[in-house]
Amino acid sequence: MFQLFEVGLSSYIAAQQANAMKDVYFPLGDKGKDVNLLVPLAFIVGDNQGGDGIAGRAAVYNETARRICRSCNATIAAYDTIESDSCVPLNMADIIAMVTNQDWPGLRSLHQAPCWNPFFDVCYGGNPGGIFTAACPAEALHALENGLFLHSLKAVLGGCLKPQEIVLLDASIQSWTKLPRQRLIRSSNFSHSPRLLFKDGISTLTKLPAATKVGMMFALVVAAVTRDGKYAFRKLSDDSYTDILYAFEQCLCYWAWLKKDYHWNPNDAVAHQTTKDAIAEMLCNLMKCVPRVTGRGWHIPKLHEQLHVADTILLFGSHKNVHTGPAEHNHIELSKKPAGRTQMRKDTFDWQVSNRLVDKYVVDLALEYMKEGSDTVLPVPIAVRAVPLLPHNTVYFQLLIAPVDGQLHVLDISITNPKKEEIMMPPMYVLQHLVKTCYPLFERNLNPNGITLQCFTELYLNDTIVRSNPSFDKDGSWFDFVEVCLYDTDNEPYKTSARVVLMYYMPTKPEERFVVVHPAFQFSQTHSVLTTFFRMQYVDDPFDIIDDMNVVDFDTEAFVLDDDNFQPLPEPRLITIDSNSIVEHTLMLPYHPCSKFMVGVRSQSDWANEFLNTD
Repeated sequence: MFQLFEVGLSSYIAAQQANAMKDVYFPLGDKGKDVNLLVPLAFIVGDNQGGDGIAGRAAVYNETARRICRSCNATIAAYDTIESDSCVPLNMADIIAMVTNQDWPGLRSLHQAPCWNPFFDVCYGGNPGGIFTAACPAEALHALENGLFLHSLKAVLGGCLKPQEIVLLDASIQSWTKLPRQRLIRSSNFSHSPRLLFKDGISTLTKLPAATKVGMMFALVVAAVTRDGKYAFRKLSDDSYTDILYAFEQCLCYWAWLKKDYHWNPNDAVAHQTTKDAIAEMLCNLMKCVPRVTGRGWHIPKLHEQLHVADTILLFGSHKNVHTGPAEHNHIELSKKPAGRTQMRKDTFDWQVSNRLVDKYVVDLALEYMKEGSDTVLPVPIAVRAVPLLPHNTVYFQLLIAPVDGQLHVLDISITNPKKEEIMMPPMYVLQHLVKTCYPLFERNLNPNGITLQCFTELYLNDTIVRSNPSFDKDGSWFDFVEVCLYDTDNEPYKTSARVVLMYYMPTKPEERFVVVHPAFQFSQTHSVLTTFFRMQYVDDPFDIIDDMNVVDFDTEAFVLDDDNFQPLPEPRLITIDSNSIVEHTLMLPYHPCSKFMVGVRSQSDWANEFLNTD
């Protein structure tokens, strides 16, 4: 293999020599400059075994390994010492000296190849670790998502939980796919969000993409908080259940932290050490809280390599720079798809793949030129700009509330186009609320012919859309949960979660948009790092539940959950708010099908700071 490396690196090493790239014209956009270039090797992305081969470390991972990591001198004793500075990074100059001096016993003790490595001739820009630091640094895809996350899931699914308990957990997770859609429940609607919906559950852990494993851990954490999901853990002690939940949430927060664009000031040595200590603590908690009894337990190189992540960030910047996900995703566009458009014949395969790839580049370039010429924005008339526009795919329908035969106390509520819009008709409790709010009895003499409400299904919220549509697509309805700003009895503002039920405006005042919501009470209970309990309001509830001992435990200031309730829910208590009172989307899932409680899931944008905030 080293002979192949030598041939492949020859031109690159030659280009790194003095004056090899002198007076090179370097274009940047529509300008350019003659420069002297030196291109050192920073790092090579890849998996652990590939990195070991490049660094010249023998691929030995069992208990007889004399060195467990290609970038440091850690032995198997380091598995029991998860500390931030438990090992010493290798210096490439020392290894070169051992090869030059033919120190075969010393190389053997390090599982290092007893020969010259072509990567020793490469320039690394002054990095003393050389190829031992540059060869596939530990990153989130292979070491974390396909490593620690996978092992953790296997330790719980099939280890701590038996098949009959896993069935219950799967059933709880599968039930979410039957709920009305909401924006944050699908990962495609939130950048880098882990998947939460699994129609087949999470019990199958073979042949899965790395991102799916993260989603399975996320789904397990949320399901474990619900009544039916927690019942799957009934045979474990309360401490074991809490430990698993805590360890998994800490791993997810660490995963989100690695996706940040900025971690800490590179000159801040305290923040660097704090990061190393936080990662070490996370790994210790994982080993302690999630026992792994198969194989070598947690004596695996992927766990130790996480201790080097802070140093990698210090050298190469944001962890996203060394993440192998984008590079591996390019295999789909640059290899797999072009290969699928060939005749699959051995003698012409390479030639056809290259031609299909060139065709792709030509089409993509032409598309970019077409996009540049289609950015013309048509002027919007002033009369239209006065009223904020609604999304283009908004569905409109009108509700007519009118007295019957002039009797103001007898009303008829109809939809203007019942044949096409019948499915848009709100349920009875929503119609009753609209009557109380928009057409109360003491005002009906002012509009004896009734009123018309212009209802709509989509509303812009910053760069997103709030939806309330009983027939969004073939998958059914879409009702978003949002955070809203309300006022208490002392006229003090507070924020809580609410479900969007209906949106409308008066035809005479289209600029005033109103939203009918089903709100939660002001009091909420933080249950875990990522979840919070909310108590939704219903017509049979008092207006303030904080003094209701059947709902709130005064001693612990925690909710008394309705685990034993199997009766249908009463009608929701609705309120109407101005559309400007909506703050942002939230993710809410029912505690169980007949529960008045909802489990609020914290936004992923906050996860990273729960692990460590070094900004």
